[in-house]
Amino acid sequence: MRFRIPRAQRAFTLIELLVVIAIIAVLIGLLLPAVQKVREASARASCQNNLKQIALAAHSAHGVNDFFPPQYGWYNDSSYGTFFFHILPHIEQENVFRVALTNGGNSTTYWGLTFTKQARTFDMRTSGMEGVLIKTFMCPSDVTVLGVNPNWGWMGASYGSNFRAFGNPATPTTPATVSDGVTSPNVANWQGHARMPASFRDGTSTTLMLAEKFGQCNSTGPYPGQPDGGDMWTRWDWLDYWQPTFAAFITGPGSMFQVNPMPYTNGGPCNPRLAQTSHNVMNVAMVDGSVRSLSGSLTGTTWWALCTPNNQDLVGPDY
Repeated sequence: MRFRIPRAQRAFTLIELLVVIAIIAVLIGLLLPAVQKVREASARASCQNNLKQIALAAHSAHGVNDFFPPQYGWYNDSSYGTFFFHILPHIEQENVFRVALTNGGNSTTYWGLTFTKQARTFDMRTSGMEGVLIKTFMCPSDVTVLGVNPNWGWMGASYGSNFRAFGNPATPTTPATVSDGVTSPNVANWQGHARMPASFRDGTSTTLMLAEKFGQCNSTGPYPGQPDGGDMWTRWDWLDYWQPTFAAFITGPGSMFQVNPMPYTNGGPCNPRLAQTSHNVMNVAMVDGSVRSLSGSLTGTTWWALCTPNNQDLVGPDY
């Protein structure tokens, strides 16, 4: 004998099923934003931890060499490269650093530049380390960074160091020559020599060391009127806007960072000459090693006061 559900009961069961599906859909709709917030909070914490590790590494390098690594150039006559290259031994990346050990000699001319490598130094130029991925240099929320190396052959990063602190800024009216012989109207020699505390008369807690910066920023479509750019920690020709730095090509309040400037390619609003964050706040590390989050409502004047180590300009109440 076969058991049959009465028609009315079958209809009621179907209605219950639809109600359950509707309830599940509502719960998913309620939970999804919460899950996204948890993920973003985790990514932001990871990003801040990266900044802390890089800042501590910079201080460790300072302890060994008595001054901070330069934005780009020679560090204590033993290594040549970017700020991020010089700190590799201090973030447990000694093996990567040693890839750049050279016996000296001239390299192949690159984009019209010919340079000499000194024997028994660590020189990142044409060292074969252009594609090395360092997770400490990558923010989990930076959706652009992993596309840098496949598209360009250099490894991207999500952080830049402050040119005003670790470079050697030019005077506003005088074009200067950078360390590899290229003339630029915006920057002077990238070879800084910052020392604690003398180089930071405005205070180490109110001077930026690091800020977030998109790995790719209009890398497939130029920012209107400007070349492509982004952030590459292994970049060494220093001819364009791919340097892992900020406060170099634009100065003053106009150098204010961007909050999630999407789309970041094809002529979108992302400006490679500025710092960018993919969070709703800008995560930064100060020269004293502390990590902070700056609101997008921060004024450009306060931002620039945080960039400059010796201008005797006070930060505003919005800091």
